[in-house]
Amino acid sequence: RLEAIYPEGSIARRIRLGGEWLPGMAGARAYPSFDRALHVKKQPELNPRRPLCWIMDFNVEPMAHLVGQLDVNPHSRRRIFRVFAELILDGGGIDDICQMFYERFPGHRAEIWIYGDSTSKGRSRQTGKSDYTLVLNAMRQYGVPVRLKVPESNPPVPDRINSVNHAMRDTDGEAR
Repeated sequence: RLEAIYPEGSIARRIRLGGEWLPGMAGARAYPSFDRALHVKKQPELNPRRPLCWIMDFNVEPMAHLVGQLDVNPHSRRRIFRVFAELILDGGGIDDICQMFYERFPGHRAEIWIYGDSTSKGRSRQTGKSDYTLVLNAMRQYGVPVRLKVPESNPPVPDRINSVNHAMRDTDGEAR
């Protein structure tokens, strides 16, 4: 879908899809630890007993969410995060993205842990409710506990970037 949005050869495509650093375009890549050959690969089956981690970004177009699980690396016994799905919605709302989640994971019976940006905890002028309140209301019919794991405030940008880079490749060279 993203390839259709960003034309071949465009700067936006080179940055957003290729992860390319372009001199004069606000500096270096934020996530130099990301390596497509290492980090993008087929994952094992979902564990039905482990919570699903639903990472939310409430941009209007596209609304982009990830769904994954925490697992344990059998070799090092360290925790590893696996992404199983990207839920991308153009021109829809929270009810639509929740419906997409239901359709993609209809039979999962463990908890759902919701992560995301703390700014979406604020109340909307239109509804008087936060984005997360709307998600929690929509998820009531799913039939499993849904827990918000959203911080009260967002950490500073350098801390977020360093955390992601460390998870992608820690000081021992392990990808988590």
